[in-house]
Amino acid sequence: MFHTTQEQAEVCPECLRQEFKAAPRMNDAACHELAEEYRQSDRRQAARALRMHEGYESGSLFSWSGKLRFAGGCLLFGLCCLAFMMTGSTPDEVGNSMLDDIGQRLVSVLFCVVSAALVASSTRRRPFIVYPMAVVMLACSWYMPDIWRTHQPASPAAQPTEEESKEEPAADSAAETSKSARALTNADLDVFFQQKTAVPQNAHYAIYIDRQDSRTRGLVRDALTRLLGAEFTRAYTRNDGALYVVSNVPGRVKNISRTLSRLGHITYAAPAEGIYELRFDADKANLVSRYPVEVLSSPMHSSYVAANLSELTCLDPMRVRTAAKNLRDSNVKVLRREIHDALVQVLQDPWAGDFDTYSALAEAMTVYAYESKDAAALEACRRFFRAGLVMKNDIPESVTDYLVREVPDEMVEPIVEFWCENPIVWGNTLSRLGIRAQGALLEKLKNTDSLRQIGTIIRYLRDYGDARAIPVVTPFTEHQDSIIRHSAQETINALQTRQ
Repeated sequence: MFHTTQEQAEVCPECLRQEFKAAPRMNDAACHELAEEYRQSDRRQAARALRMHEGYESGSLFSWSGKLRFAGGCLLFGLCCLAFMMTGSTPDEVGNSMLDDIGQRLVSVLFCVVSAALVASSTRRRPFIVYPMAVVMLACSWYMPDIWRTHQPASPAAQPTEEESKEEPAADSAAETSKSARALTNADLDVFFQQKTAVPQNAHYAIYIDRQDSRTRGLVRDALTRLLGAEFTRAYTRNDGALYVVSNVPGRVKNISRTLSRLGHITYAAPAEGIYELRFDADKANLVSRYPVEVLSSPMHSSYVAANLSELTCLDPMRVRTAAKNLRDSNVKVLRREIHDALVQVLQDPWAGDFDTYSALAEAMTVYAYESKDAAALEACRRFFRAGLVMKNDIPESVTDYLVREVPDEMVEPIVEFWCENPIVWGNTLSRLGIRAQGALLEKLKNTDSLRQIGTIIRYLRDYGDARAIPVVTPFTEHQDSIIRHSAQETINALQTRQ
């Protein structure tokens, strides 16, 4: 027989009441969260259905937002085309003066990429319509400046006179037109005629060049002054270009048409009157660098030599000077003949007015001159040295050393003059002449009263002279200055020892 024992348990009625109340509240929160998720899902489904309905409703290719994107893309592309069309048909000072060719292409690419993106995203129902339009916009982006750039046809130039034809047989023969092709009238040339009459003994030229911005005008004005050897050049804005009045050119310039052809294409020429008209060509003038700075300054780059040779043909003296210094400092071992020939060609220009550039070119020439007697390099360095003497400018030591090495006899007189003025600076250069300088120094010794010069010449003869100097030095053994007497006696003893 089993007996059960009932456990004694005490249950709090209030605790049970709270527990039963909390359970419905928890169920209500879960139901509310689940209902909220359902509502969000319903809204997403409704929005998706609305978009699909708008995109595929009967007779409609675009939604309202797609229409706005398509219209915006086409409008942006049209404005870009209109801007370049206006730039291509107006003077450079209105449009092209702010951006170079690469800058214009980058702006065109930027606008066309945005336009193509808007058009391509305007609708998904007809991709075979919007995608080809976007591709066409992208294809036009890089070449749009060329499409809308106007090119004026060349007009014929005036028939040169018989006298001018003899002076300019090769260049002026290509500029044969009638005078009716002139772009300027006599009223436009009033300033030129006034200056021409004021100084009739000098040559004067009126050169009209079209389509130039302010920076280009400054470079062309300086280039004309330098290339033609003029006293000064003034630029006057005329029509869509500039009239350059080149004044006080000493004598008539031979082959002036060949010189002007470096700026563009001659469209009119009247050599007897000194009037020329050109259609400017930035590529021929090489005013826009074709290479980045990294290539120009890196001798290890494969295009280093080609880049600097291209810079040498530029009308901007600063770029020419920089290229010459780059080639001089790098002293590359490849394409040396090409560099030599390019330097010889550039040094044919009159550079005396820009002596810094002249110095850089001459120094580069000494680096790339042939080891044997190089007639072209030697003549170029001679011209530079003579120009430096006339203008009393500092001549680079490398050029002087090159000339002393190649033509020592020619360099005796100028080196002796430099040495007498500054024996400390020019002592090493004079010592390279050795016995060759003795004759010039003996003449100086006979005709000078300067104790400093007498002392330095006697000491030089002691080291490099021969017996022919003894009769000239002997009277100085009785000079009133004891130092000179002592130096003269030492020199005579040394000369007698070397006999």
